[in-house]
Amino acid sequence: MKFGIPLGGVHPGRWRDLTVRAEELGYESVWIPMNHTLDQIPGSVAKLSALWVEHGRTGKPEVITSAPADSPRTSSGRPTPASTG
Repeated sequence: MKFGIPLGGVHPGRWRDLTVRAEELGYESVWIPMNHTLDQIPGSVAKLSALWVEHGRTGKPEVITSAPADSPRTSSGRPTPASTG
């Protein structure tokens, strides 16, 4: 059985240390929120990529993404590419 941990409520500055620790404890994955729904986490995918390169884990990375939703509930009323195009 494989287990992962979500880092959604954690400040991005702590992602690296917590990800390394999770791997040391045997967790299979960490889940990091996308920045299209959380303003306080810009560029989460870029940070995840940098973490992956820095940590030098062997094996292939697995990235699971979702398409941005064009909804006032997820965009806090901000214009989204789909609504401005």
